[in-house]
Amino acid sequence: MAAAADEVASAEQAAREGTSKAGATNRALTQAPISMLMAESGAERDTAAAAASSTASRARAEEAKLSRARAEEAEEAAAKAAAAVARAEQASRQITVRAGYFGSLKEMLSLAGREVVPVAGDGNCGFYAFLGCEDAIEHCRGRTRAPTARDYAAQQNLREECVKWLQDRPQLTAWHAGMDAVSNSRRQSSWSDAAIKNLEGGKQSTSDSMGVYANEAALRAMAGLRKEPLVVVDSKAGPSLSKQVRNRPPDQVAVYETHAGPEDKRRWFASVMKWMSWANDIAPVLQRRLEGNQLEDDPKYRVIVHNGEPASSRGGHFDATRVVV
Repeated sequence: MAAAADEVASAEQAAREGTSKAGATNRALTQAPISMLMAESGAERDTAAAAASSTASRARAEEAKLSRARAEEAEEAAAKAAAAVARAEQASRQITVRAGYFGSLKEMLSLAGREVVPVAGDGNCGFYAFLGCEDAIEHCRGRTRAPTARDYAAQQNLREECVKWLQDRPQLTAWHAGMDAVSNSRRQSSWSDAAIKNLEGGKQSTSDSMGVYANEAALRAMAGLRKEPLVVVDSKAGPSLSKQVRNRPPDQVAVYETHAGPEDKRRWFASVMKWMSWANDIAPVLQRRLEGNQLEDDPKYRVIVHNGEPASSRGGHFDATRVVV
């Protein structure tokens, strides 16, 4: 009996221990998913925060990109507006010159970004003006008001070069001398042998008398020597001109050619000079060169200014031009 009681007690104890272990196991199994869930919940929060931060960064980047695009659009719109204004101003100027004149020489030259550079009026002015365009005359640079010894020498060298250039082209000079004789438009043709030789008579010192003026033949020779078409703007500023036309330069300008001339004598005149529009032909070429956008076949024009006095007038005068600085 005692043994049976002991066995029953042992069985009950084992049952209690089994129940306790099972409870511990159940509690462990119950608590494990909660910890895992807590861990998973923290990781999700980190992932969500990272995603939110990434989204915010992308939004800021998109906003910055959109701001840059808007700024570029604004700049492009401003550039287009400025170009439209420039075109309108150009069209306005061209409409103005359809009447044949500009309001002033400054307005006319501004189309090409140029200004007048005064030279001494001692009979050498045409040669000074031509050389002044290439900054080869000292009194054009503002260092002195009067020609220097170097200026006198430079213009004299140019005179002699012009005479030689003309004498080396007897067909050209003979043809135009003959045309002048037929038309009787000049007292003495600038193309005669005597007139050409006379071009060597420059003023070479302050004590010398006035130099011989640059004439049509001299201007043609200068263009040929430098191989640069020579544009002569008529400022209409001559003292003998009427008030109706004074200081109203015409759009039409004389352009002296660079080549020696075709063999066909019927075309000799075309080899000397031609009339062109400043606003439509000359200024756009000069402006492109100034902006660095010149075309391959754009001529390299050299521009000087004459005051519009008749060829026979002692009041005639040339000046140089330069890019506005």
